Amino acid sequence: MSFKENLKAKIKLDRLLRELVSTIREPPGRRWVDKVLTQELLDITGFVHKKFRDLHLYIRPLEGEIMEVLVFDNELPIYHTTLAT
Repeated sequence: MSFKENLKAKIKLDRLLRELVSTIREPPGRRWVDKVLTQELLDITGFVHKKFRDLHLYIRPLEGEIMEVLVFDNELPIYHTTLAT
């Protein structure tokens, strides 16, 4: 990528992050994020989308069989585990 393309990508990423952070709400007992913006951000990262039963997972390898697994729901928990299919 050229410098100009890298700069445009960074500007887009910064805008997306600002929009996403402005949508986070934490009412008592739960957290809410904009799923469309979060999915757009995850598509830019090294995570790969997989649907497993009724769960939407974003996965990327860590070391060996251990994966970093982000469960796509309002809390966005991240686990370091293996995937058994």
